[in-house]
Amino acid sequence: HIYGQKQLALNIAEGRLIDEAAGMEMRRILRASERRTRIPAGLPAGVVSGNKTGTLNGIVNDVAFVELPDGRAYALAVLVDQAG
Repeated sequence: HIYGQKQLALNIAEGRLIDEAAGMEMRRILRASERRTRIPAGLPAGVVSGNKTGTLNGIVNDVAFVELPDGRAYALAVLVDQAG
């Protein structure tokens, strides 16, 4: 469910899921994502994001948390069917 994916990303960004060390590791992994050509590609300089992409049989998606320089955070999910 798209809302659940978006909410999970925001919970990771805000450290609301598990203990601090595990949460920091989750953020580090998502920030190190090698595929940065989707949501992160459209963000301005100075904005931190972590994302998880997926592609399967014409379905393309990306879910990300975004952290603004002023400390605010949000999450978004983009799912595209019949991409290409």
